[in-house]
Amino acid sequence: MADNQSYLAVSDADERAFLFNQYMDKYHKIIDDARAHRHKFYAAELYKIINSIEDISVRSKWDDWKPILIDHPKIAKLISESELNNTIEPKQADKDATLTGIGTTYNPDLYQSMGDIPFDRKIELNEPLGIIDILEAFQRKIINFEKEYIVEIKNQKKIEARAERKYRDAYKVMLNGHLLASNITPVSTWQDLYPLIKDDRRYLNILGRQGSTPLELFWDQVEDLNDKVYSQRKIIEDHLRGISSYLKQNGTEEQLYNILKINSSTTIEQLENYLKSDIFTQSTQGKSHFDSYTIPYIHEQLLIKAKRREDEEKRRFQKNKRKAIEYLTYVMSKKLDPPLYFGSLWDNEKDRILKVPNFPSEYINEKDCKILFENVVASMKKSKSASTSPEPGEYISPKKDDESRNSSSCGEDEDEDLDKLYPNKKHKN
Repeated sequence: MADNQSYLAVSDADERAFLFNQYMDKYHKIIDDARAHRHKFYAAELYKIINSIEDISVRSKWDDWKPILIDHPKIAKLISESELNNTIEPKQADKDATLTGIGTTYNPDLYQSMGDIPFDRKIELNEPLGIIDILEAFQRKIINFEKEYIVEIKNQKKIEARAERKYRDAYKVMLNGHLLASNITPVSTWQDLYPLIKDDRRYLNILGRQGSTPLELFWDQVEDLNDKVYSQRKIIEDHLRGISSYLKQNGTEEQLYNILKINSSTTIEQLENYLKSDIFTQSTQGKSHFDSYTIPYIHEQLLIKAKRREDEEKRRFQKNKRKAIEYLTYVMSKKLDPPLYFGSLWDNEKDRILKVPNFPSEYINEKDCKILFENVVASMKKSKSASTSPEPGEYISPKKDDESRNSSSCGEDEDEDLDKLYPNKKHKN
């Protein structure tokens, strides 16, 4: 190179080094590009051959197919061609560099980076096809199979999901039909519904499917019905409670009378008519939506609560009435001044009896008081008769004598207990 005119034309050593490095960079780029282009070409050819083999499937193993592919005629021929087609010819100033071999064409732009700079020697790429290239082509085939398989599975799942959704929606429609027919109620059980649907195709189609089971969907329906009945019943109760409280303070008797009074005899027609009345529709709760199938269950629950309330009021009234009877009996027996005796008459005593302090008129009326008075007087007559000495020769049974004594003793004990509960002063006229 020391005698080369091109070399001698550049006298600066640093410039010579720069130009040399620039040349080598372009030289290596040609080799890298040629190898990449060559690898891409043969990879495509290998894939075409392997892709044409129909026996390869998504479950094929490399260890099983390795010897078969190595001995495949087309692949063996391609490997031989790659060993020959492995050199870049010298580039002259008047033509592009080409790759020797059997008709392989390269992009002319690949070598334009060399400009007009010629090179005089062949470039050996030293990259014939090998087992790794065959493996890459085989893996590419399997990967494409797997992608196709995954897409197929996803599509199948979508089809199954649509079918399951269709069957589930049909089953829900069936449940809604039984709900509107009152076959499903807030207290229904699966045992109640099953005989009605066991032969229905909409029920049979959902058996064994993914997602919610028929039993779970049934309980969802019952729970949803209970939630609706409860929330809509609370709207009615809140309205009645609020409007009653307001009208008692600010309304008229007529307005208060027009409010629905829920009791054990309230009919469903009365409830439905009230929900359509102006007093309800113009209230805050009047904009609420009520499902037609919930009204009977709301009515039933309102009656149950009303019956419980009436029973409790009745028990409380009976309890207070018993206490009132005990109080009046005690007063008439022990606390009147002058006291009653076995010959007392109601017409003579009723005025002062009805005016005794704390007379329980809420529980005892005049008629009841008269009966109570007569019982007290009759008891006094009986006591008077029992205390009378026997006539000469009259026989008194020891048993009867003991009963009389025990009865008298019990009466005294009861009087002592009542004396502790009520004032000791006798009630004067």
